[in-house]
Amino acid sequence: MTVIYTIQWLGLLLSAAILGSCPTPALAQTQIIVTPDLPPAPVVGGTVTLTPQPPPPPNATLCGWLRQSRTIFWHLLDQEQPSTGSSYTGREVLGPGCSLIIVGLMLNYSGSYTLQVQGPGVFIFRGVNLRVYGKLARPTVMSRRTTVPENGILELFGERPPSTRTLLWYRDGTVLRLDGHVEMSPGNLSLLLARVRRDDAGNYTCEVRNPISTARSEPVTVTVTYGPDAAFMNPSGLLSLRLGDKVTLRCAADSVPAPQFSWSHSGSDLIPAPAGAVLSLVLTSAEQAGVYECHVTNPSTGQNATASVSITLRLGQGPVQSQPGQTGGLQGGAITRAVDAGIIIGSLAGTGLLIFVLYYVLCTQGKRDPRLEKDPVAQQGAPCPAGVQEQPPLQPVRGQQCCSPEPRTCTRS
Repeated sequence: MTVIYTIQWLGLLLSAAILGSCPTPALAQTQIIVTPDLPPAPVVGGTVTLTPQPPPPPNATLCGWLRQSRTIFWHLLDQEQPSTGSSYTGREVLGPGCSLIIVGLMLNYSGSYTLQVQGPGVFIFRGVNLRVYGKLARPTVMSRRTTVPENGILELFGERPPSTRTLLWYRDGTVLRLDGHVEMSPGNLSLLLARVRRDDAGNYTCEVRNPISTARSEPVTVTVTYGPDAAFMNPSGLLSLRLGDKVTLRCAADSVPAPQFSWSHSGSDLIPAPAGAVLSLVLTSAEQAGVYECHVTNPSTGQNATASVSITLRLGQGPVQSQPGQTGGLQGGAITRAVDAGIIIGSLAGTGLLIFVLYYVLCTQGKRDPRLEKDPVAQQGAPCPAGVQEQPPLQPVRGQQCCSPEPRTCTRS
């Protein structure tokens, strides 16, 4: 009870001194110097000394220390031992010049400390903030989602271990700063990107620091989905090729995730459907001419794009176009069909004409009827003499054709 009474009496005495005295300018310049035994800062398990500078004047009669406005101890300088208060833990020691020595520091020793010195014409009331640091644990980064559509919202949350002084955010190793695009909460505990851009994709980490240690989180990979805005074909435009040529069409598009590809020919899907962004053709039929289209789809964004190329085939001097609705097919990566029926029909027609000409020539050069030699009059086309009857011409045998006019024949009556 005596200790409590003494502390209360000293507290009233100091309060009265505060109300009834004014510090001199020299005393108002007193500072508290924080000196850790392990620079640069007080650490858990270490020792720190709080020293007033300059020291209290010789006419000082009372000094005391408070932690978070709770008394550690009061010391009447004419007495040998200080009186302890409610904030005393047994690790505090009153040192020379009214200094405070704390050993075996803990994190909860961080806070405000106040020195009070009183004597005739003396009053010192000075505070200092003590921060005790420990080795930082690795923080973690949390997010509701790490796959974000373009123009969507990305929000990341960082953990702030005890004794953290600074928290920083990084993307792909580059520290992020506040600007119109990047926003952070007080203390940088959360990172917000309100309208995500394509270049916001990458690995995000948070780093915590204090004067004695640094720790960085494991990376969180953020994916930004977009596209395709357009598709591209190589080769492109109009291709003029010949039967038997080989051609490879390659389709490409900028899209995340990777897009899906499908192909069509003159408005109809190719069957069987080729897989992937490459289509290889062996041009063996005129039906393979036409427009080939590559259709690109992003299943995540729902966007799609199309690229096309037109192929014409040349036979001799002229191009060959496919008929509407005829698309051919793919087998083993190539469109195959039988030889053009028009070529066969033309060949047959030419062969028939040749046979007809040969037959005509043979008919015109055949032997004459023997009756022409027996009757020279008929051979010359003169009329029959008197008493001679004209015989009608012979009729051709059924199924035969005559190559020359039948000569007239005369017989005597």
